[in-house]
Amino acid sequence: MPKAKRPYNPIHSPVPVLIMAVAVFMLALAARATTVTGFSDLVSRLQISTPANHEIKFVTATGVEANTDTITLTFESNFDLSRIDPDDIDLGVDNDAVCDGTFTVRSATNTPAAGVWGAAVSGQTLTLTAPSVVGIEGIPANRCVRILIGTNATDNAGDGDQIINP
Repeated sequence: MPKAKRPYNPIHSPVPVLIMAVAVFMLALAARATTVTGFSDLVSRLQISTPANHEIKFVTATGVEANTDTITLTFESNFDLSRIDPDDIDLGVDNDAVCDGTFTVRSATNTPAAGVWGAAVSGQTLTLTAPSVVGIEGIPANRCVRILIGTNATDNAGDGDQIINP
């Protein structure tokens, strides 16, 4: 009597296990974004082609506490951010999720360093990068974050540049 051919069983092969391990590893490296709540952008002037300050507030559910974490804001294509630099940006954190208290300002420069946030503009995107050594400069979960852009940003004695409205 001839032997019956057994159907292929992927469990007995190392290839599916290897593929699954690589997939799990890749998912662990994937970028993680979180949803924010209570997002608002208060603009000082709404006139066309006019410089304006922005006061952006939101609550972060997960916090921004690892040195690889970033806060990324993307503006619509007609806003002109070309004159904005770290001196025109203040990053502040409230002590709760209500956005009504005194905001503790976090220092920002061109590149992140120990205890100092990085702030960079590229095209329509403003990216705030957590300090290389976060410590107390991190943002805990469920805290209100306020980002001031323009002449309303006073921590770094900015040069008075504002975002130009479309």
